[in-house]
Amino acid sequence: MLAENTRLTFILYCFFIYFFVSSVVYYSFFFWNSICFNFYAFLKFLIWCFSFFYKYLLFLYFFAIRSFCIFF
Repeated sequence: MLAENTRLTFILYCFFIYFFVSSVVYYSFFFWNSICFNFYAFLKFLIWCFSFFYKYLLFLYFFAIRSFCIFF
């Protein structure tokens, strides 16, 4: 049971890290090559990145608590 839970956690970590990195690369490429690039668009992009990262950390926190409570 512990090995299955650890494997699932690792797969979720990899999936969300891949999603975060790929979205950051995609949006940064889009903004840097945009003709109408401005500081406001870049600021909105940074806010989106931090909000996604915050939601990702919250998800990992609650998932870790749920996984931990299964054993006790």
